[in-house]
Amino acid sequence: ASQSVMKTCFDAVNCLLAPVLSFTTEEAWGHAGHRSSVHLELFPEVSEDLRDAALESQMEEWLRLRGVVYQEAIEPARQAKTITKPLEALITLTAPAETLARLEPARAELEEFFIISELRFEEGSEISARLEKSSHAGCERCWRLVPDVGETHLCDRCSTAVAGFVPAS
Repeated sequence: ASQSVMKTCFDAVNCLLAPVLSFTTEEAWGHAGHRSSVHLELFPEVSEDLRDAALESQMEEWLRLRGVVYQEAIEPARQAKTITKPLEALITLTAPAETLARLEPARAELEEFFIISELRFEEGSEISARLEKSSHAGCERCWRLVPDVGETHLCDRCSTAVAGFVPAS
């Protein structure tokens, strides 16, 4: 099943990139075992079976929130030279209680999505964002400024990832 999904994704991406990367996609298409040219293929159609309305709604909300975070907090702080990159930011997001209830379980994902080191929530009537420069040490692997950076100069998450890595000999 995973190979079928990968083939479908490869074919779709290759067809979509063909007008831009004509020689590269043609070569990749041939290596994938196709006999005809990628330039004779039609663009892929969206399958309604694969659409997830709840996920689309969540992504629209996250994109709106990211817009607020960047417009109200990150870009003004960059221009004022308070921060040089978003990963130096500790963002406090103010929102109504029902919004916060939806966002709280996804805090770690939102930190990644907003490209910030730390996200805090605060209840309020309107959505707004406030920035503080993080005072934590930076992880040398993921570059996030978080409180759990240890003696190895890695955060707990990166320490766990590195501990499972066995270098090739």
